[in-house]
Amino acid sequence: MRVPTMNDVEAYHAVFQAKTAMRFIGDGSINNDEQVTARIQRAKNFHRELGFCLWAMELTVADAKTGAPAGTVIGDCGLVPVAAKGPEIELAYRLNPAYWGCGYATEAAGSALLFGLAQAGLDEVIAVAYSQNKASLGVLNKIGMQHEGVTDRYYDTQLELFRADQSFLEQM
Repeated sequence: MRVPTMNDVEAYHAVFQAKTAMRFIGDGSINNDEQVTARIQRAKNFHRELGFCLWAMELTVADAKTGAPAGTVIGDCGLVPVAAKGPEIELAYRLNPAYWGCGYATEAAGSALLFGLAQAGLDEVIAVAYSQNKASLGVLNKIGMQHEGVTDRYYDTQLELFRADQSFLEQM
């Protein structure tokens, strides 16, 4: 994972325009270069200010399933203030559907969570997902986040809430 650049606009479009990828994320209104560029700039700003962001997920080796070469951006994953304002920090990820089922989201989410708690000095990280988003719930369970139940505290809707704090590091 790395800080996104403006060279990633096309790859980000592939994610933002995939209805299956965005089904459970936001209002689906990210659909032109200006909006994608603004998201990349926001990530760069968060990284500069906080030391973390939604990093670009880049293949380190060619993908056996799709044949995509190393260096291909397949989505983003990282840590951001909830609803871009905080104060809580949220683990989030989006992945091009062509790469679903390969373990990339689990690997990236686990790495981002570990970074946040062990290196960025965060006391806790939350994650939220729709109850219907079984793949995302599976990722959050696999990486060891604690399920706390359903809440309507975030994004004005009912979501499953997960949390990890410093005790997460002791379990590793």
